[in-house]
Amino acid sequence: MIVLKKTLNNRGRYARLGSTGKFYCGGTLDGSQCSCCNGKCGPTSGCNCSSCMLLDVQKQVLPRGWLVNNEGAPARCSPSIPTTFYCGRKVIPDDDTSDGYCGSTDGPQCTACQTLNQQRRGRYKHIWIGQ
Repeated sequence: MIVLKKTLNNRGRYARLGSTGKFYCGGTLDGSQCSCCNGKCGPTSGCNCSSCMLLDVQKQVLPRGWLVNNEGAPARCSPSIPTTFYCGRKVIPDDDTSDGYCGSTDGPQCTACQTLNQQRRGRYKHIWIGQ
């Protein structure tokens, strides 16, 4: 029998790891509503609450300024574009306008980082205070 360790977030809710490696507690999402989920902190909606995002950052031992996008990839804002998150993964098809990497030099943001960018000043503003 496999027993999963329960992790308590800072709101006192038990959180579990989803398939992307992100934590979810099933509670109501805090912060402004986004158009990409059902308002619950859960793996079927893709978004997690700020308490579970804090667990994501802590468990991955990410430095200040980093968050985890809804696909489980660590992301941070570029020094050249300090208001836009990038994860650096090769997730975009190569074409004449980009190298296929989510980044500020030769690639646009991936969809997961676009979503994270929309949520950073609302839901996740207490985890990472941007410029």
